[in-house]
Amino acid sequence: MLFILHFFITDISKQLEQLQKSILRMTYKRDSFVVYHGQAMSRDEIELMKESVGKYISMNSFFSTTQQFPIATQFLLDANISQNMQRILFEININPREKTKAYADINEISYFKTESEVLIMLGALFHIDSIDENPDDNISIAHLTLASDDDYQLKETLVYMKEKIGQETDLGTLAEILIQMGEYDQALKYSNRIMHESQMNTAKAYEIEAKALCLKGNCKTALDRSSHIMITYDKILPLICAEKGQLYCAISTIYYQHVGKVSKRFE
Repeated sequence: MLFILHFFITDISKQLEQLQKSILRMTYKRDSFVVYHGQAMSRDEIELMKESVGKYISMNSFFSTTQQFPIATQFLLDANISQNMQRILFEININPREKTKAYADINEISYFKTESEVLIMLGALFHIDSIDENPDDNISIAHLTLASDDDYQLKETLVYMKEKIGQETDLGTLAEILIQMGEYDQALKYSNRIMHESQMNTAKAYEIEAKALCLKGNCKTALDRSSHIMITYDKILPLICAEKGQLYCAISTIYYQHVGKVSKRFE
């Protein structure tokens, strides 16, 4: 079933991309526009979204929206509401200049010609701008922006680094910041990207891996990565240098933590 659905989803994605490109080619003005989607959600999910304002949300299904506010509100009012459910209206800002998941106005090929439907590809990323409440109607209004899915976390962090740190940024320094943020798996991902760029970057990648793995509690593997750093340093650095001194200090710290974990098992 999943295998069949894969081809179905891929086909829809390609059609959306083609339709989107076709519409953009015929459109001279590429101003931002707003689409709407009304549905019922659990109160817990809405509260979670409120706590995530300023962050991103990804949709795991095709997202059907309309350019007509009255149509969205009609769908919203028609939604069945149980005790733990609440109506929510999504107001989504789309900038055609941004590289995002595929979306397109499918009104010409839709069965429902009066709905002004804009279909957004599953997996699309949305920035949660704000969430308002309409206490009179017991409706939440979520203001979202369709975001670029081209490594948005990397771009955000690079902007932060340039503003706060004021230095040239690369994937190595990004990985260091991700470690400080507690995003160890993301740091490991970017360390893999620089692993074979040069011998110095190989050493840097092993260093990032050692830090991330140690902080994740995998001190034994972190020590193994540290030995790889020293092997690389021996090839490209003098016998006595600051980098090797710093590495020995790091190894001693990792080894101390590793011994501490092992000794606790026998207490």
